[in-house]
Amino acid sequence: IGLFFRQGKAAYISEAKTFDRETPFQSQLRAAYLLGLDQALPLRKLELREEWERLDSIRAQFKKDSFLRDYFQGDRDAALELADLEEKIAILQKQATDFKVAENYDELALLAEETRRKWQLAKNKLNSSESALRQIAASLLIQPDLTVDTVKQMYHVAKIELPQAVIRKLSEVSDFHRSLIESRTRRLTSEKHDIERRIAALKDELRELGRTKDEYYKFLGNHGALREYEALRDRLEEFKRRADRLSEFQKLQQECNERSQKNRLEMSHENIRATEYLKAAKGLVDEINERFRLMARRIWPSHTCGLVIHNNEGENKVRFDIDARIQGDASDGIGESKVFCFDMTVLLGQHNHKMKVLMHDNRLYHGIDPRQCLELFRIANEVTSLCGMQYIASISEANLSAMREKIEQPTEFDILFSQNTVLELTDDSDQGKLLGITVDLEYDSSRKREVP
Repeated sequence: IGLFFRQGKAAYISEAKTFDRETPFQSQLRAAYLLGLDQALPLRKLELREEWERLDSIRAQFKKDSFLRDYFQGDRDAALELADLEEKIAILQKQATDFKVAENYDELALLAEETRRKWQLAKNKLNSSESALRQIAASLLIQPDLTVDTVKQMYHVAKIELPQAVIRKLSEVSDFHRSLIESRTRRLTSEKHDIERRIAALKDELRELGRTKDEYYKFLGNHGALREYEALRDRLEEFKRRADRLSEFQKLQQECNERSQKNRLEMSHENIRATEYLKAAKGLVDEINERFRLMARRIWPSHTCGLVIHNNEGENKVRFDIDARIQGDASDGIGESKVFCFDMTVLLGQHNHKMKVLMHDNRLYHGIDPRQCLELFRIANEVTSLCGMQYIASISEANLSAMREKIEQPTEFDILFSQNTVLELTDDSDQGKLLGITVDLEYDSSRKREVP
């Protein structure tokens, strides 16, 4: 109803808008409704555009997500990544199922390491003992090969006769040397036996330590610590979360692509339907245009005028471009004239409403030349008289005086204004004001009053 009772400065800036925050879709929908145009077409385009915006919002979320951005932009393939994750999940799932937790895993790991250290120490001792045994065996094989008889033979060959004292001395030295060899052999043999016994003990120790070590490591190999199991489960859950996000991303991306394709197709169909509708409604469109044009041409005889309606195929929420045109729209008073002619066209059409009254504030007349303003009131008087309707005007004394000067027949002023004056307001006293009292109303204030 705001179009029939325009309030505030914003309602007089354009014929399409009636309040400051009105969207192009709201203006178009109201105008189309009151002009008798199909409402399903604008509403359907709104639905399709809002769906497209929701899809854009989803795509924007993909771009902002650090995990999904590369997949959305095509730098990485989500299907290949998901296949790898599913393979890793299957492996980790089996490991988690087969995992056996040892409560004393850490204690056993220490015992296994201690056993391994003892086994290595015994192994080193065995190697050292076997090396010593080999040295003793080699030493036992060394025997003197030079006897007294050999020495005597060597001197005989040289034709040197050895004195008996020297021969006796050589015999004593040989006997002493033989005694030393026998003593050394006994000592080495005794050491050899000791080392052999030590080697046998070390081998027994190594077998026992090796068996114990193997049992520890076999158990540790088949079991794990609780923290290892928890780390395995955490890794598994992380892979599952990534796989779920990728799977959901694939699903949403596919759904977005399908819905986008359907949306574009449906929007094309709607564009065709709107074009077909305007073609079928040519009679109504021509009637609207002619009604507006007749009034606008009376106010501005030398200007090209009309109310055109086109199918808006742009990527927006507006279905019909309803454009009131008077050549020279930037001129003073033409914009206000369009508001009057448009509102009067809607009133006279009687499409989807039963309003019989139209009201304009002095804001409308302030910018119009007195001659055009006078013609505007002539149209209003004729229309209301002929159709049984009412036109309410709140007009200043200055505008009235300006129009009075342009009237050639004094009686016309009385017919248009004097006889139709319902209330005259002055600032002489409170009695001359609308409510009979002084009230300070903030008409254009955006501040909200606090209600006690």
